[in-house]
Amino acid sequence: MNKNNLKNWKIIYYKDINSLNEEEFKEFFSDFENNLIDFIYENEFDDDLINIAFDPKKFEERKQWLQNYEPNNIFIEYNNHSISYKNFINKELILYPIYDNLKAIPSLCDGLNPSQRKILFSLFQLNLNEEKTISELINYIKEISLYSYGEESLIKTIIFMSQNCINSNNINLIEGKGELDTIYKENKNIDNYKLISIKLNSITKYIFNRYDSGLINYKSEYGKIIEPDWYIPIIPLILVNGAEGIGTGFRIYIPCFNPYDIINTLKNKLKNNKFMEIEPWYKWYDNKIIKDNNRKGFYILKANYYWSKEENNKVIIINESPDNKSNFEFNYFLDELLNNKIII
Repeated sequence: MNKNNLKNWKIIYYKDINSLNEEEFKEFFSDFENNLIDFIYENEFDDDLINIAFDPKKFEERKQWLQNYEPNNIFIEYNNHSISYKNFINKELILYPIYDNLKAIPSLCDGLNPSQRKILFSLFQLNLNEEKTISELINYIKEISLYSYGEESLIKTIIFMSQNCINSNNINLIEGKGELDTIYKENKNIDNYKLISIKLNSITKYIFNRYDSGLINYKSEYGKIIEPDWYIPIIPLILVNGAEGIGTGFRIYIPCFNPYDIINTLKNKLKNNKFMEIEPWYKWYDNKIIKDNNRKGFYILKANYYWSKEENNKVIIINESPDNKSNFEFNYFLDELLNNKIII
């Protein structure tokens, strides 16, 4: 197949065997023996690789394995109908944890994961300055960015990027019209939010300056230009909205910071070649954020509570949870304290 002639082909994305229709399924299994691939065991190093990939205790070795990943050396020729364990693990199996980390851990460059970047790319392409419902945008985003993570994931990501309430974004890149602020992580009835209207936040085009587009490397899949590897915001969004995620072998937690503090410390770096120390900040969060003197770089965020006089000061009323904790998560945390008899 000539790569320069891809536009004349119809590309179909197969996520797994369930993507096959009945005719394709029969075609595949009618030549079952010819479609089988034999795995070749070479030596004890194959055992080591299997343990590195799957043994929970080998997390340090797994991190090193992932850091040695070479994206330009992953092609496997399956026409030979056999493959060594070494090549399979280092060239194909490794792709799963690599993609898992890319999805779970936002890029330091733009503070976005691939789902968020695909949505933002699609809205930029549409120049969405006027409101459209999420239902209207779903198919467009799938088509323009080749979004393949599922419709529920797409809707939840749009909602998350649109939220402008406590425990969400310091700067929401998308504006939503509706009950976005009442949607918590435990809410599973996602179809109710398809009719919510959204558009790009007016500040988003200033954060992502169009004149920087020449510095961005846009990806290509199936002959189609899609979202970039990462955008170049004028301020580090990963500090503005924070980041939290657990991937394979790696995890990230970065608190949110005040955009004005970030701008001031960047200006000070340019002027005096020195960053100023800044403290975490969460929009709409009124409680104290206290520096932990026992652990460098740690801060303590306190929930808002008071003693109930109606219960003779024996009951604590909590009316604001700490950062990034939904009501469901905070209730679960309190239940754990009850179960461990830390509170009664």
